[in-house]
Amino acid sequence: MRRTRGTNRSGAPGAGCIEPRRKPAASASQRRNSEAGFTLVEVIAALAMLSIGLGVLLSVISTSLQRTTAAAQALVASSLAQSLLADVGVNAAVMPGEREGSEATGLHWRLTIVPYGDDGQHDQSLIGLYRVVTEVDWQQGPERRSYTLETLRLGAHQEQK
Repeated sequence: MRRTRGTNRSGAPGAGCIEPRRKPAASASQRRNSEAGFTLVEVIAALAMLSIGLGVLLSVISTSLQRTTAAAQALVASSLAQSLLADVGVNAAVMPGEREGSEATGLHWRLTIVPYGDDGQHDQSLIGLYRVVTEVDWQQGPERRSYTLETLRLGAHQEQK
């Protein structure tokens, strides 16, 4: 309701009248806005974009998990190879030969000790230099992976017969 200047019901000037406020007629564009919402095509397009985005995200997560597993397995293999090398000369004699074994985790290892350098050098001294190689391999998916460490160690000279 709004107050206007003019005459009142009795016709006296200056007294305010109260008129009811009328709503203007709604135009066609205003009627369409009042019915605003999503069309079926818009909903389908949004769902398609969402499914593509989720597909890409799941692919990235899957690849990350595979790489994390591979890195963890390589870490275990390198740790095993290092401990096998550290054991030579401490708990295992530095003698030419080969040892093999496997772990419960699926790792297979091979420790190889061979004389290093000229055979003539070894005959002249009481100690010799030996090449120590540790190789750890494992199956990762369809392919075989390996990790190799190599070092030189001094050991008592072994006479060749």
